[in-house]
Amino acid sequence: MRAGAVQSRGWGPSCLAALLAIVGAPSAGVAAPVAPARPGWAPRLTIDVKPPRAHVGDPLTVTVVARCPRGVAVNLPLKLELGEFVELGRSESSSEPAAGAPLAPRVQTFRLRLAAYKLGTLTLPSLPLTALGPGGELLTLQTKPLALRISSVLGNEPDPRLKGLDPPVVVYRRSWWLLYTLGALLAVGAVAAASVLAYRRLKARRERRPAAPPVPAHLEALARLAALPVASWLTEQRHKELYAALSEILRAYLGARWGFEALEMTTSEVTTALVLRIVPATQRTRVQVLCQACDLVKFAKLQPDDDEARAAVAEVEAMVREMAVSAETALQPSVVPTPEGARS
Repeated sequence: MRAGAVQSRGWGPSCLAALLAIVGAPSAGVAAPVAPARPGWAPRLTIDVKPPRAHVGDPLTVTVVARCPRGVAVNLPLKLELGEFVELGRSESSSEPAAGAPLAPRVQTFRLRLAAYKLGTLTLPSLPLTALGPGGELLTLQTKPLALRISSVLGNEPDPRLKGLDPPVVVYRRSWWLLYTLGALLAVGAVAAASVLAYRRLKARRERRPAAPPVPAHLEALARLAALPVASWLTEQRHKELYAALSEILRAYLGARWGFEALEMTTSEVTTALVLRIVPATQRTRVQVLCQACDLVKFAKLQPDDDEARAAVAEVEAMVREMAVSAETALQPSVVPTPEGARS
């Protein structure tokens, strides 16, 4: 019935075929989707992981190898989406083809150290890599995802339980601490006994040896006077040093003779101390005059002549001798040293 109607209106089989072709064909302004062509210089990627099974926290090494022609560079981003995995470190290496093999590929190797802290079968996502072509073209590549089995370190992982307590084990061990302690005590006792014995012997030896009698003050003073280089000091015009030595010898003798610190006193204080010790006035006057003369040379820079200096040396010697005689310690002429100044 429809066919007859079509024929009656002048539609032939050729017209029907043309109408069906127009209805089924795409419009002239819309292009059909076409998959992008992979360039010939695109790198070939391989990925490997070792070990394929690991425990929680064990380091895993993921190796990505890119083989590409000369002039092509492959990069791995610094920040990666690793899912349940944590990056511990990475390294990169490359090897160029030999000069005699122009068609050999250039190999770039990326190694990632990862770790997982969850149990079960975990999936490592695809890793994106970028490749820069010889002409500056940029291409993004993806590795295939990997499934890794992460197991627990416990032996009975599904139902972890503590082991039962083992019975105590008796361990016999030879101990020497008692012998060491006794040996240390014996050594300390021996050292202490030797120290006590040595101390007693030294003490007994000191008690048996009489102490040397002290040198009388007048002998020490006269010996010091005799040791003064009076002649050389006068030749070198060192009158200040000579008078300082005379003052020190006289004051040391007075302090030792009457028991006071004459070296730390002034001339007036020395005179007062001699008054308190009932020293004759004539001797006190001579001491005061000589000490004042020494003070003038030492502090007032008075320059005496050589005769006055020799007279001062003789005066100190005479005073020491007279005071010794007055103290009933008369000197024998044979043992009294003679000052160099007196001899000169």
